[in-house]
Amino acid sequence: MNFNKRLRLYLFGFIFGCIFVLFIYNKKDTKFNYLPNDRVIGDFKKKNISFDKSFFGLDTITILNNSNINFSKSIINNNDCNNYFVETKIRKIEYNFIAISCDDKVKFENLIASP
Repeated sequence: MNFNKRLRLYLFGFIFGCIFVLFIYNKKDTKFNYLPNDRVIGDFKKKNISFDKSFFGLDTITILNNSNINFSKSIINNNDCNNYFVETKIRKIEYNFIAISCDDKVKFENLIASP
Protein backbone atom coordinates (compact mmCIF):
# COMPACT_ATOMS: atom_id res chain seq x y z
CA MET A 1 0.00 0.00 0.00
CA ASN A 2 1.63 3.27 -1.06
CA PHE A 3 1.77 6.45 1.01
CA ASN A 4 -1.04 8.32 -0.84
CA LYS A 5 -3.50 5.50 -0.27
CA ARG A 6 -2.58 5.24 3.43
CA LEU A 7 -2.88 9.02 3.85
CA ARG A 8 -6.33 9.10 2.24
CA LEU A 9 -7.49 6.20 4.40
CA TYR A 10 -6.14 7.88 7.54
CA LEU A 11 -7.79 11.23 6.71
CA PHE A 12 -11.11 9.51 5.96
CA GLY A 13 -11.07 7.79 9.35
CA PHE A 14 -9.93 10.91 11.16
CA ILE A 15 -12.67 13.09 9.64
CA PHE A 16 -15.30 10.40 10.24
CA GLY A 17 -14.16 10.12 13.89
CA CYS A 18 -14.29 13.90 14.39
CA ILE A 19 -17.81 14.10 13.00
CA PHE A 20 -18.88 11.18 15.21
CA VAL A 21 -17.44 12.81 18.36
CA LEU A 22 -19.03 16.18 17.54
CA PHE A 23 -22.38 14.50 16.96
CA ILE A 24 -22.25 12.80 20.37
CA TYR A 25 -21.10 15.89 22.30
CA ASN A 26 -23.72 18.13 20.68
CA LYS A 27 -26.47 15.84 21.99
CA LYS A 28 -25.17 16.04 25.56
CA ASP A 29 -25.21 19.19 27.64
CA THR A 30 -21.49 18.98 28.33
CA LYS A 31 -19.33 21.89 29.45
CA PHE A 32 -15.59 21.76 29.84
CA ASN A 33 -14.70 24.00 32.77
CA TYR A 34 -10.97 23.48 33.02
CA LEU A 35 -9.85 27.04 33.69
CA PRO A 36 -10.23 28.46 37.21
CA ASN A 37 -12.44 31.35 36.06
CA ASP A 38 -14.86 28.98 34.31
CA ARG A 39 -14.94 26.63 37.30
CA VAL A 40 -15.86 29.39 39.76
CA ILE A 41 -18.59 30.81 37.51
CA GLY A 42 -19.93 27.29 36.90
CA ASP A 43 -20.00 26.80 40.65
CA PHE A 44 -21.97 30.06 41.03
CA LYS A 45 -24.58 28.81 38.56
CA LYS A 46 -25.14 25.59 40.56
CA LYS A 47 -25.91 27.41 43.82
CA ASN A 48 -28.81 29.54 45.04
CA ILE A 49 -28.10 33.11 43.96
CA SER A 50 -29.20 36.28 45.74
CA PHE A 51 -28.58 39.89 44.75
CA ASP A 52 -28.52 43.09 46.75
CA LYS A 53 -30.37 46.26 45.71
CA SER A 54 -27.55 47.58 43.52
CA PHE A 55 -28.38 44.97 40.84
CA PHE A 56 -31.97 46.20 40.44
CA GLY A 57 -33.00 46.57 36.80
CA LEU A 58 -29.96 44.85 35.27
CA ASP A 59 -29.75 41.68 33.22
CA THR A 60 -27.93 39.60 35.80
CA ILE A 61 -27.61 36.53 33.56
CA THR A 62 -25.65 38.49 30.96
CA ILE A 63 -23.48 40.02 33.65
CA LEU A 64 -22.71 36.62 35.12
CA ASN A 65 -22.00 34.95 31.76
CA ASN A 66 -19.55 37.67 30.67
CA SER A 67 -17.75 38.06 33.98
CA ASN A 68 -14.15 37.38 34.94
CA ILE A 69 -12.85 36.62 38.42
CA ASN A 70 -9.94 38.75 39.59
CA PHE A 71 -8.17 36.27 41.87
CA SER A 72 -5.55 38.77 43.03
CA LYS A 73 -8.27 40.93 44.64
CA SER A 74 -10.31 37.96 45.92
CA ILE A 75 -10.18 36.56 49.44
CA ILE A 76 -10.20 32.78 49.20
CA ASN A 77 -10.08 30.15 51.99
CA ASN A 78 -10.36 32.78 54.71
CA ASN A 79 -13.37 31.16 56.41
CA ASP A 80 -16.40 29.13 55.35
CA CYS A 81 -17.23 31.57 52.54
CA ASN A 82 -14.96 32.82 49.76
CA ASN A 83 -15.12 36.43 48.58
CA TYR A 84 -14.51 36.81 44.85
CA PHE A 85 -13.93 40.13 43.11
CA VAL A 86 -15.81 39.92 39.81
CA GLU A 87 -15.28 42.18 36.79
CA THR A 88 -17.30 42.39 33.59
CA LYS A 89 -17.73 44.74 30.65
CA ILE A 90 -21.05 45.02 28.82
CA ARG A 91 -21.76 47.67 26.17
CA LYS A 92 -18.69 49.76 27.11
CA ILE A 93 -19.71 49.88 30.77
CA GLU A 94 -17.47 48.16 33.30
CA TYR A 95 -19.10 46.50 36.29
CA ASN A 96 -17.30 45.38 39.45
CA PHE A 97 -18.91 43.52 42.31
CA ILE A 98 -18.23 41.09 45.13
CA ALA A 99 -19.51 37.51 45.10
CA ILE A 100 -19.67 35.82 48.49
CA SER A 101 -19.75 32.09 47.82
CA CYS A 102 -20.70 29.75 50.64
CA ASP A 103 -21.49 26.03 50.56
CA ASP A 104 -25.00 26.23 49.13
CA LYS A 105 -25.56 29.89 48.19
CA VAL A 106 -23.92 32.86 46.48
CA LYS A 107 -24.64 36.49 47.24
CA PHE A 108 -23.69 39.25 44.80
CA GLU A 109 -23.28 42.68 46.32
CA ASN A 110 -21.66 46.11 45.96
CA LEU A 111 -22.15 46.57 42.22
CA ILE A 112 -20.14 49.50 40.89
CA ALA A 113 -20.61 50.66 37.30
CA SER A 114 -18.04 52.85 35.58
CA PRO A 115 -18.16 54.02 31.95
